[in-house]
Amino acid sequence: MACNDINSAQAIGHLFKCVRPGGWIQLHDGDMETIEEGPEHAAMGKFREIARTGWQMMGFNLSPGPKIIAWLKNVGAVDIEERLLNIRCGVSSPDAGQGEKVIQMLLTSLDNMMGLGASTFHILSLITSQC
Repeated sequence: MACNDINSAQAIGHLFKCVRPGGWIQLHDGDMETIEEGPEHAAMGKFREIARTGWQMMGFNLSPGPKIIAWLKNVGAVDIEERLLNIRCGVSSPDAGQGEKVIQMLLTSLDNMMGLGASTFHILSLITSQC
């Protein structure tokens, strides 16, 4: 989304202004609060803790998904449809190619986080100290 609640709601408002009558917008956002956990998902758990720590330090919303419908209603959207997807990462994905794409997306997220805040929050040292 747009990092925090205020920016997210504003971004949705701007997008909605661009929609013609009968048109639509599609929003997708990951949720770092609801991932598979446990010993069999140790790598994902470690990724989540690193990502959550960095994103919280930058003031990002870790779980904007549950708020999106309210933000859409606030700008006048009607006929809202919500779909929750469980996207599997790496070898847990039934599609090896898709599983690899998810890994690359997660690694890119870490790269982006470091680029956004490394100078202010020293995220690189955070990541290397937790690996």
